[in-house]
Amino acid sequence: MSLPDATRSDRVYPLLQNLDLENLTFATLQGVGETLSIEEMSEDEMRRLVLINLCRLTTKGEWNGLLTAGAAAEYNVEPTSQSNTAYAYPYMYNVATAPPWGSNTVQAGSVTTDMEMWPFISPNTGDISKMYLSVNATVVNTVSMAIYSDEDGIPKTLLGYGDFDLSVGTGTISQTSFSTTISLTRGTQYWYAMKSSSANQPNMQKLQSYNCCTLGIADTLNMTSTGKYMSINSEVAYSDSLPAEITISQATVGNYSERVMFCLEF
Repeated sequence: MSLPDATRSDRVYPLLQNLDLENLTFATLQGVGETLSIEEMSEDEMRRLVLINLCRLTTKGEWNGLLTAGAAAEYNVEPTSQSNTAYAYPYMYNVATAPPWGSNTVQAGSVTTDMEMWPFISPNTGDISKMYLSVNATVVNTVSMAIYSDEDGIPKTLLGYGDFDLSVGTGTISQTSFSTTISLTRGTQYWYAMKSSSANQPNMQKLQSYNCCTLGIADTLNMTSTGKYMSINSEVAYSDSLPAEITISQATVGNYSERVMFCLEF
């Protein structure tokens, strides 16, 4: 049945008649509608265009072209992809320094043996193949570098971890063996965590505290040692097990808990 009081379609239906809603793209629909003049004589064709787009959006479950002006007009900031082959040199991805949470000033120092957690945005979709840490001074401690999912801006579910023996030497150390396959999605926020197994504090390369991004939550406007909140302290002690889920009601926000230098490959 035609739209009420509508004239015969001379443009919208003839141009789209061989397509179905599953395969109709916004770009195609946009091309049909761009040359319609905004005047009374085009009213029926514009009603048909809106009707078809609503049906398309309902079928696909996506809303480009209705809630936005279309994907082509959007401004989008993307993380730089990690690759061993795309560039002239095989680069790792430093989640500690990468935007929006990172900075480029590094220092050395101790890290609390409570499990601290820092957010990062994944640069790739795929499985983590290698992890890297930078050790400043050896200590007798094996740390688990864990990846947690994010839910509404807080760490949630353990996705997997790799263990690092901090007594073997200084400099860059790596791990390719993990508790399970750790799969990430590009552009999605996750959390990385350092879980100690000893009371000996790790001595690591990490971001300089005065140039490190905060999480944006604080209990004071005074940016001192009680105001620079850069991590979530899970309050999981070195003697505790690595938790499968983070109980955020037991967590605090870490003071001067700089982001530990931590790199990934996919």
